[in-house]
Amino acid sequence: MLKFILVIHGLILIFADGSGKAGLTFEATNNALALQRINATNTHAGGWEKSELRGRLNTGDLWSLLPCELQSKVKSVTKMTDNLGGGKAGTPSATTDKVFLLSMTEV
Repeated sequence: MLKFILVIHGLILIFADGSGKAGLTFEATNNALALQRINATNTHAGGWEKSELRGRLNTGDLWSLLPCELQSKVKSVTKMTDNLGGGKAGTPSATTDKVFLLSMTEV
């Protein structure tokens, strides 16, 4: 059985793009999903927006690992993310997700 250990990462976070607030943000603190690749080339090319992992976490096989009771409660949020990828600083753009990786500033 897959076990997730979740902790509250933030209370009433206000997003910089003005899209609203997230009442609670949870962070998985264990290695439940093991090591996952960002995309087929194992690079950050295309950034978060075009990453294979983003799709898997939000609608794919990794999303389906969450219990239905939790899936029904998770709300999408819009966050500013670096979508240039490839190790170069890009101009952030908005992506809307239910599950996302922590940014460097959140780690």
